[in-house]
Amino acid sequence: MNREETLALWRHGKDAWNAWADEMLAERERLEEAGERSAVRDSFGILKPENPPTTAWLNKSRAIFSDHNDTFECMEHVDFSGWIFPGDVRFRNAAFSGAAWFMGATFKGDAWFMGASFEGDAWFNSAKFSGDAKFGGAAFSEDADFGRATFSGDAGFGRARFSGTAWFAEATFEENAWFNTATFKGKAGFGGAKFKGNALFDSATFKGYTTFVKAGFLGLTDFSAIHSERAFSLADATFKRVPDFIQANFTEAPRLDESHFGSGFVEGETFSARFKSRIKRLFGGDPDVPARWRALKRLAIQGHDHEREQIFFPMEIRSARFVTDWPLPLRFWKRTSFAGFIRFWFGILYGITSVYGRSVLWPTIWLIVSTGIFAALYLGESQTRAGTTPASFLERSVATFSAMGSGTVSLATGARQRYSDYPCSIPAENGTHALEPATANTTDALTEAVQLAIANGSVLGALQGPSASRRTYGCLFGFSEGPKKRLLYPIVPATVSSWLLLQKTIAIILIFLLGLGIRNMLKVH
Repeated sequence: MNREETLALWRHGKDAWNAWADEMLAERERLEEAGERSAVRDSFGILKPENPPTTAWLNKSRAIFSDHNDTFECMEHVDFSGWIFPGDVRFRNAAFSGAAWFMGATFKGDAWFMGASFEGDAWFNSAKFSGDAKFGGAAFSEDADFGRATFSGDAGFGRARFSGTAWFAEATFEENAWFNTATFKGKAGFGGAKFKGNALFDSATFKGYTTFVKAGFLGLTDFSAIHSERAFSLADATFKRVPDFIQANFTEAPRLDESHFGSGFVEGETFSARFKSRIKRLFGGDPDVPARWRALKRLAIQGHDHEREQIFFPMEIRSARFVTDWPLPLRFWKRTSFAGFIRFWFGILYGITSVYGRSVLWPTIWLIVSTGIFAALYLGESQTRAGTTPASFLERSVATFSAMGSGTVSLATGARQRYSDYPCSIPAENGTHALEPATANTTDALTEAVQLAIANGSVLGALQGPSASRRTYGCLFGFSEGPKKRLLYPIVPATVSSWLLLQKTIAIILIFLLGLGIRNMLKVH
């Protein structure tokens, strides 16, 4: 319909309008069943017919209230609640001086409200937009309510101005939502909204309280360069992909409690799509993702949200792998290549040993494991010197771990025969000042190896007295004669000295990580 026909039918009221709309939809269904309805969108998103029947139907179903120079001006309250618009409807540059109600309205085609001005309340709650919703440059002087509205096509609110409350609570955006450079002077409520396509808020201005509580973002989310002058809440919001907050400015730090953030990619529904996305993530990551995590970390620091800060830091490290950090310094002539190489492996080790400083359990486990490994090394050297274990490193490793296992079993069962199974390496001759028989009968090499590893691993070995050190090293590695023939000194082999230094270094690092985990745990709670 042209503009005159549209306004004439509008004056007959809702019943006459919806009866005409039902006829148009029935005709559309007949064309689709006959295979005669065909249309595609051009590069500007405008629906273009591909055959005469489709052209005729689009022209008949189109409702033109206002377009270009033919402005629709309504000085009083206008109610389109429950109206059905079977094709495109145009309110471009329309001026609504009173309240405009479109509650529960159905827009089967594109809805054009570009440049429209709403001087009163604009209520679109529970409206259904099957085509594109075009509100670019629209001005809402009072409250704008799009709560529970459904946008099946693109929703364009770029450059829109909301002077009152902008309410999009529980709205669903099936495709892209454009709010770039929009201005929200009053409260902006997007609580529970679902953005299944891209959500673009870049360069938007939020002057009032803004909430995205429990909102869901499945596509690309862009909050870059936004400006917020009041509280901004993302509590319990879910982001499938890492949102972009680069150069976002907040007067008050945003609330991030219980929010959930993805890892920078979207997994497909099929195994093939998931495999491709993982390969892309592994070898072709987005170089912007680490910067996005840094921006989120900055927001968490600004809001004193220590828990989110500890989450965003490891994600920043992980997202840089195969982007700026690589497992080998391929460009060895560049300093940045070595720095990325170090960060790559440091990040992996940091994650494995302490979950990036957030775990108390894992540093403890690694401390216990390293203590057992070094105890086996000390025992293996002891038994080799005593002639009870092969000299081959591989054979000695198998034998010593087997000995430790059997020793643990005998210790658990309370058996005492282990003292004879792993005897001390006391010299056979000139043993006057060697390990006293009373002491030798109450210990063995396995016991002393474990005690040495525990003392060294807990960095408390220096607190052992001379008699304890003499007993431990003498039992494990034997004695040698000193300058005075009747005095024997415990032997500390060069290899054991190296192991002691290595174990102490590892233990210091793990104890530091353990303390860091305790600190972060207490800091969060």
